[in-house]
Amino acid sequence: MAPNTRNQIREPEPEADIQDVPTETETLQSIEVMSATQLTDAQQLATARKQVRQLQEQLDQAVTASQRSTSKRSSPEPSDYASTVRLKDPDPLTDGALPSFDNWRIQIEDKFLINARMFNSEQVKMAYIFNRTADVAQKHLAPRYRKGPDPFTSATGMIDYLAEILQNPFESQDACIDFRKLIMKEDETFAEFYTHFLHLAGIGNIPTDDLQPDLYDKLTPALQQSVLPFLDTLLTSKALAHKCLLVTELLRNVAESLRLFGERRN
Repeated sequence: MAPNTRNQIREPEPEADIQDVPTETETLQSIEVMSATQLTDAQQLATARKQVRQLQEQLDQAVTASQRSTSKRSSPEPSDYASTVRLKDPDPLTDGALPSFDNWRIQIEDKFLINARMFNSEQVKMAYIFNRTADVAQKHLAPRYRKGPDPFTSATGMIDYLAEILQNPFESQDACIDFRKLIMKEDETFAEFYTHFLHLAGIGNIPTDDLQPDLYDKLTPALQQSVLPFLDTLLTSKALAHKCLLVTELLRNVAESLRLFGERRN
């Protein structure tokens, strides 16, 4: 006969140790401690990153300062330029043809500017100008140089006096006339023609907007025909000149190849 399990008495389960179960207060305290610890770690990380940024900024500033210092040591100040570079003396001015008066004057003024320490008085400048002239120019200066009823008192006065004698007051107008007459010759290279073209355009103060159409109009018919297909894309005189140089070089190479081919056949 099977035992009656219903009447068996269950043994009570062991009760949990109350001391081992954290109270609600203790749980909250633990959470606060963990949160505080995590917050502290985040703050430390943020602080560390901030310090790294500050150190990087200080390093960048130090590098920049070092570069500026090196640049200052390697590049002389404008006031020290005269002691490091001495410009070449310009060729003596004679009749204003070679060198031209304008070029000579520019070289003289640059000499006074760059090598200023050499010219510490007006008398020194005047002596230098007189010694940078010869023939016609010096003959015009001599009567008023340190003597006569109306002697020169400044270097600028000497230069202006020579300008009245040697400089063409109608130079710009004459250049404009020559520019309008200019046409590229059949036996002239484009490089030679273009150099003359730019020279007259500069002296004659030809408007920049006129240079591209003027340049095309002055080309030889053969060269005009060669660049015509590209003309719509050549919007400046510089672009047109570059294309002309390229075309003339290609034509020269083709002509040379044909010549060599003919020689081999003969």
